[in-house]
Amino acid sequence: MLSYANDLSGRFGSNRSSRTCAYDCLDDNQAIEAWLKHRSHLSESTRNLYCKAIKVLKRWANEKKNKPLSSLEKRDLTEFFDFLDNLDPEWVSEKSHGLHSNAYGYRLFKKAPSTRRKAQFKAAIVSFFSFCVTADYLAIDIGVILNDINKKRQITGSESIIYESQMPSEFAVQYLYDYLDRPCNFNQDSVRARFAISLMNEQGLRVGEIEDHNMSHFVYREMRDGRCGWFMLVLSKKTMTRKCMGISPDMLADLKKYRKDMGLSELPEKGETTPLLFKTKDYTPISTRYTQKLVNAAVQAAAKDMEATYPAEAKALQDISPHDFRRLSIKRIEKHARAQGKSDALNHAQKHGRHSSLNTTQKSYATIHYEEQQAFISTLPSRKLRVS
Repeated sequence: MLSYANDLSGRFGSNRSSRTCAYDCLDDNQAIEAWLKHRSHLSESTRNLYCKAIKVLKRWANEKKNKPLSSLEKRDLTEFFDFLDNLDPEWVSEKSHGLHSNAYGYRLFKKAPSTRRKAQFKAAIVSFFSFCVTADYLAIDIGVILNDINKKRQITGSESIIYESQMPSEFAVQYLYDYLDRPCNFNQDSVRARFAISLMNEQGLRVGEIEDHNMSHFVYREMRDGRCGWFMLVLSKKTMTRKCMGISPDMLADLKKYRKDMGLSELPEKGETTPLLFKTKDYTPISTRYTQKLVNAAVQAAAKDMEATYPAEAKALQDISPHDFRRLSIKRIEKHARAQGKSDALNHAQKHGRHSSLNTTQKSYATIHYEEQQAFISTLPSRKLRVS
């Protein structure tokens, strides 16, 4: 953690609770450590994001407001997100590990944070202050102001607009595929990045799940109607049990292309233990972090290539995260099921996303734009027709 002067430690913060903290936290640093331990069930990437969000807020509070975290007010959080829209130069560095900007620490951004990244920061900050109040470290939950902002956006419909604008269109995703398929861009990294994108965009895998699977998880089975087809046995994130999932024709074609480009047979053989993404030297799986690096590099290169011709699409593609390909996959299933007239479209999306609760699918992936909702509600019959 960053070290600050004693008056900025939070030991005497104005929002401190008069009760004894359940985790015996004496200052803000100890509260952050207790919060991160409490969130240990989250993935490493999510915990790193949470840590960075609070680290940025803490530095901003100390430098810009001359306050510890435990003295921030609701209006300070609003100012903080306004500050992220116009970062000072000393907070930004092109180098991957940053530079010392002053006595407080490092430059924390390679570029200005995207709309989605700010939304992720907001979720982390809400989680932190809620934890501090529950643990009796703070008496006031200033993070509530961020939830209030979200509710206002839901009422006005602006949240749907923001969400739709963040996600790239199918055209942008297809442009990404076409860019990686160009002969001039052909190399092992682009081949692996393309297949990783297909596993998330077509099969709905999480980026952290790719490392846990190998080619034996693609299986050829006979269906109940007598036809045969390819399936994927996907390991559950928590219990590591296998779920048999159907694969699309595009996913099967991408699998064949990937195996051909990597010097493997056309389709997996029974019991083949080759990792989905592997190092060519020893055929060991590449790490989740390196997979993210490959995907991000491919996305940024494609976005830069399409910037001159399709600037709006390029901007949306540039801001996408690897997990967004999974979101696109689940939303595509839900929309396709609705287009096919399926009354259980959400159930198809839940099955594809492997969510234990339908509420998760409905909350995160079945968002309806307010204009779409207006078009639907305008077709309701009049009151007279309802009683006739």
